Amino acid sequence: HRARLYLAEGHFFLDNFQKARETVLPLLDDEQLRDRAYLLMGRIAASQNLFDEAKGYFQELATLEPWNSRAWEFLAVLLFQEQDYEKCASLLGEALEFVPNDPVILSLYGSALQQLDRA
Repeated sequence: HRARLYLAEGHFFLDNFQKARETVLPLLDDEQLRDRAYLLMGRIAASQNLFDEAKGYFQELATLEPWNSRAWEFLAVLLFQEQDYEKCASLLGEALEFVPNDPVILSLYGSALQQLDRA
C-alpha cells in the first residue's frame, strides 16, 4: 500500500490530479496510511480550487486523529485564505486542546486573532 501512496504523490507532483485521486482514494480506509491519504486528497482538492472538498478531507482527518497537527494546519490555512478569521481562530483554539505546543498552530492562531482584532 505504501507504494500506492508514493505513486499517488508522484502523480500529484506532476499535476496529474485525477490519476493521483484515483490512486490514493482506496487508501483512505487504511489505518496505517490514512493520515497521509487524507492529507493528499485535501491537497489535491485544494490544488484544483475545490476548497470545500479540501476542507472536508482535512476536517475528517482532524476528527479521526485529533493529534494530527497537519490536518488542523491545512484546514486553518484554507479558512484564513477565505478570510474567515473567526472560524479559523475557533478551530485553532480547538486544535490547541490536542496539540498545545505546536508552533505552527500557535502561529496561525495568533495571526487569526490579530486579524479579528483589526476587524
